[in-house]
Amino acid sequence: MAEENSSDYRKKYEELMEKMEAIRDIGEDPFMPNLSYQLAAAQLEATLQVKQAIDDMSAALQRLIRMQTAGAKVP
Repeated sequence: MAEENSSDYRKKYEELMEKMEAIRDIGEDPFMPNLSYQLAAAQLEATLQVKQAIDDMSAALQRLIRMQTAGAKVP
């Protein structure tokens, strides 16, 4: 009976080690770091585009306010 327990323990240990190695190997996949870099770059680009759009709208609003203040006809 003790022999059965030790073989079960060894089998479970080997299965656990295989799983741990598989998890460790994920970090070695060149696709994974590249993917995170691409996602971060895309997020930054989207943020910059939104900021630029907000700046453009703000500038247009300021021009509109100046035109109305000066009594110019708004197109």
